[in-house]
Amino acid sequence: MAQFSHPNVVQMVGFVRPTSSTPCYLVVELCSDGALFDMLVAKRQTHLTLWKMTTGIAGGMVYLHDKKFVHRDLATRNVLVDKGVPKISE
Repeated sequence: MAQFSHPNVVQMVGFVRPTSSTPCYLVVELCSDGALFDMLVAKRQTHLTLWKMTTGIAGGMVYLHDKKFVHRDLATRNVLVDKGVPKISE
């Protein structure tokens, strides 16, 4: 995940493993607007907003495809939004 750098893909900031007996934690950028799913459920979105989300997600997926990465679970719950910009995560 650290190898990816695209405006529509969540950026990994770091990796933490406090002790050898605890799980690993990924530290990723903050996406202040939360999951796309929650945004869509909360209120009806304009056609322009939906178009921006769709084209942003498509751009992120093209980037991941070019990097030979297969996401396998693209869903609105796995797309985070930061200031109106969709970012593929998980």
